[in-house]
Amino acid sequence: MSAIATLLWKQRLLELSHVEALEPTIHSINDNLISAILTSIIHDSQKHATLLQALVDVESGKIKPKINIENAIEMAQAIEEHVKVEADMIDRLKSLLERTEDNRIKNVLNYILLDERRHHSMLKRFFDLLIQEDLRYEKYFDLDLFRTQT
Repeated sequence: MSAIATLLWKQRLLELSHVEALEPTIHSINDNLISAILTSIIHDSQKHATLLQALVDVESGKIKPKINIENAIEMAQAIEEHVKVEADMIDRLKSLLERTEDNRIKNVLNYILLDERRHHSMLKRFFDLLIQEDLRYEKYFDLDLFRTQT
């Protein structure tokens, strides 16, 4: 395993240990909002661990570049629907934000809205890649999925 793959693996283990450390705390809290926030952090750490594992696989050459046209069409159709759902969620969150005066609710809704915008942006760019006539796997790695478009 390369030096960077080893560091990525160690970061993955740190994320997973963070999950293990936080989980018992959630069960001892009697506040639904705080519990929900900690649960969200745990989910993010699990997501980070999954992404780090994928990076380890990329770095170690375990991922074999392959996207065929049938897979691309199927993925594009599924992602296109998710793009629409994310756009609807964004509109609904904006409407909720306009209707509430409570800053506690606004803060959490803004946090969720930021996530939904990021998801929508990532899915849209991935969809745009999948529908290109010149679909090449290398383009996937050049695609900045994690940048939020406005």
